Amino acid sequence: MDSTLDQILAEVAACVHQVSAESLAHAGALIESLLKACDFCDEAGTDRRKKYTMRRETARRDRVIILTLIDSGLRASELCSLRIAD
Repeated sequence: MDSTLDQILAEVAACVHQVSAESLAHAGALIESLLKACDFCDEAGTDRRKKYTMRRETARRDRVIILTLIDSGLRASELCSLRIAD
């Protein structure tokens, strides 16, 4: 994952331990930005065309991984060790 995604995950984890409404709203905004980061790559630019943002090939998979981690409370290592038979 990108360092940006790692940074956002760290901020979300820090917010989860605080239980104020403000921190929950902040965590929600961080989760939204994390999911958005899963969907698109950095903006690409060329000399002949206007700039564009490409959709990542792994967007759907990355989004499901993030949502699974958030919804289930699994650690990343636990998610990686899951098998279809589990």
